[in-house]
Amino acid sequence: MGRQRVPRTACAAGGLLRASRAARPGLEGASQMLARLARRIAALLPASAEDLLHRVAGRLRSLRYAGSRYRCPCCGGGFARMLSWDPSDPDDDNRMCPRCHSQSRHRLLLTYLERETGLFSQEVRLLHFAPERFLARIFRSRPGILYVPVDLEMSRVSARVDVTSLGFREACFDAIVCNHVLEHVPDDEAAIRELCRVLAPGGWAVVMAPVDHDRAETLEDPSVRDPMERRRLFGQSDHVRVYGRDYIDRLNRAEWAASELHYADELDPGLRESLALMEREYIYLARKPPAPPVA
Repeated sequence: MGRQRVPRTACAAGGLLRASRAARPGLEGASQMLARLARRIAALLPASAEDLLHRVAGRLRSLRYAGSRYRCPCCGGGFARMLSWDPSDPDDDNRMCPRCHSQSRHRLLLTYLERETGLFSQEVRLLHFAPERFLARIFRSRPGILYVPVDLEMSRVSARVDVTSLGFREACFDAIVCNHVLEHVPDDEAAIRELCRVLAPGGWAVVMAPVDHDRAETLEDPSVRDPMERRRLFGQSDHVRVYGRDYIDRLNRAEWAASELHYADELDPGLRESLALMEREYIYLARKPPAPPVA
C-alpha cells in the first residue's frame, strides 16, 4: 500500500535479536553477535530461511513467557502473559502472542473458522489477501483447501495483485479472508465490489477492518497525504480512513449480505480469557446468495 518495505532477512534477524534479548536479559553483546550471525546466514540461504528464523525467534520468546494462562490457536503456544503491539503506546491493548505475533482478531477469526465453517472439513477454494504468516501456514497444511495467497507488495504469494483489480475470473473462490486491508485502500468501494465478484454463489468472505464504534460515520479525507497527519486522524500512518458504525453499510453496497458477528460473546468466558480477546472484537462476514436452481 505504498509502504517502504524492509528486506525479509532483516525483519527475521531483527526478530531473532529481540527474542534473544527477551530470553536472556543482560546479554546485550551476545544478542548483537547472534543478530549479525543471523543476517549473514540468511543472506546465504533461500527464502525458506525466513520461516526458519521467525520460528527460532518465536521459540526464544516463548521461553520467557511460557505458561498456561493464555493459549494461542495460531501457533499452539501457551503463555503466562501476552505482549503489546506497541509498547510505547499506553493505550495499546492488542494482546499479541509472544511466539507468532497473532493478535486478538486473528485468534478470534481462527476459532470461528474452525468451529463455525466447513473450511477445514470440505474442499474449499480459498483466497487470502495480505496473508498473515501464521494463518497461511495453517491453511497450507490442510489438504482440502485450494489455497491462493495474494497481495500487492508481499513476496511469497501466488500472485501480486491489486485488491481493486484482482484479475481472477468471476465466482472462482468459495471463501475469502481479507483481514485489515480495506483501511489502506483509497478506493475501498472498488475493492469490495471486486472481492464480491470473485466469490462464488453461496460462498462467504471475512472482510475485517478496524472499526471505531463510537463513530457513526467513516472518517476519510483523500487530500491527507502526510503520514503524521494520517496517524493523527486515522490511527496509523498508512491508513486512509477510520471506519465507523457504517462499515456494514459500505460492505453491503456490493451484491452480498454482510453482517457484524459478536462471536466472542457466544464463547465460554473461560475460553475468551484464555484466547486473550479484546473487548468489542467483532467478525465481519459477507455471504453471497446461492445460485438459483436450474429449471
